[in-house]
Amino acid sequence: VLLDIEGKYRKVRDLNTGLITMAELDEDMLVKIEGAVEGTVGLLPFDNMSKVPEDAKWQQVTDETIKAAIPNTQVYDLTWTEKRLGGKIVHRKWRGYINIETKLPERVEQWEKPAKEEYKLFTVMKAAYPATVEVQAAISNAGF
Repeated sequence: VLLDIEGKYRKVRDLNTGLITMAELDEDMLVKIEGAVEGTVGLLPFDNMSKVPEDAKWQQVTDETIKAAIPNTQVYDLTWTEKRLGGKIVHRKWRGYINIETKLPERVEQWEKPAKEEYKLFTVMKAAYPATVEVQAAISNAGF
């Protein structure tokens, strides 16, 4: 499936026959597609700003050791507290390494800290962004 948001259509290539069919995208489908494309793709801990807890705090990381881990990035932490079932309190931290030029995340980490313990890293995601020519080549290689 190839979705053309600007052109408001989709192309579907049948992998068995190679036959390509086109269909117009209605407004409801366009809204859903744009939301998915513009979404956080799992890179942020919340898919909607309204879900960020009131006690959440953003701050730029100034520790040079952490900042040097990935060159040409600025590092930010988002911290908040989460109450779990049974009243257990867990401190959460999202750390993003943001490319200085593109302003896009290159790496994100999620940390947890149960009460009276140290933060423990539990998720690392690295993001890579293909060049336009790579995307066009992939589309062409897929038969579109």
